[in-house]
Formats: sequence, structure tokens, C-alpha cells
Amino acid sequence: MSTGKAIYAILSAAPTISASVGNRIYPMLAPPNVAAPYIIYQVISGNSSQRALIAGNRGRERVQLTCWSTSYGAAQALADVVTVALDRISGRFGGVDVRDFVSGGYAEQHDPETNRFGVILDFHVTVRA
Repeated sequence: MSTGKAIYAILSAAPTISASVGNRIYPMLAPPNVAAPYIIYQVISGNSSQRALIAGNRGRERVQLTCWSTSYGAAQALADVVTVALDRISGRFGGVDVRDFVSGGYAEQHDPETNRFGVILDFHVTVRA
């Protein structure tokens, strides 16, 4: 999916993010036993309305990124730098023309099986067709 290509390109090129997670930025699901911290991204919903397509947009999508780490504070810190990297960005990333990323809120979680902490970030993104 082109939105995923843009997300990966933006995050992997951000020095503060790559210093923390390296290339541990995954679509949908991280590999088993991956070292923390890492980031997972996924498209939650999309709108490819005829009006958006005529306007040259692919439509507006809601994406979620989850920033995982071994402590609550580290997950929060990673989420903060991811938000700064993505919020209101536009341009060409990973071969994808991004019109806009807009932050839409966050939630927190804990995985008792791995004792990892996560911050889920919501974004709305518009990508040019």
C-alpha cells in the first residue's frame, strides 16, 4: 500500500527515530521476538470517494502507528518524536505524493505477556492519486 511506503520512508529517514528503532518499522505486525523499541503501522479505514479521485486525491485514510518499548516513558518519548515527524508533513516520500498527515489523537496500552508498553497514534492522511 502506498501510504505504508510513505510512512516507512518518513520514519526511517528521521534521525531521532532511526537512532531509536533502527529499521524496526513494520506494517501490521512485528516479527516474533523482535527487540524493543519498534513501530507498527496500519491503515484502519479509507475513503476513496469519487469526489476525492476527481480532485486528484486517493482519498483520506485513517492510519494508526503503535510505538512499543520496554517502559512507559520510552514508549511516550518514541510516540512524541513520531508525532513530530509526521504531523502536518507533505511532499514526496517513498515515491508517494503525500498531501497531508494530521494527528488525530492517541491511546496507551500494555501487553502483559511481553511486559511492553505501547502508544497508539491516530493520523488522517491524504495521498495524491
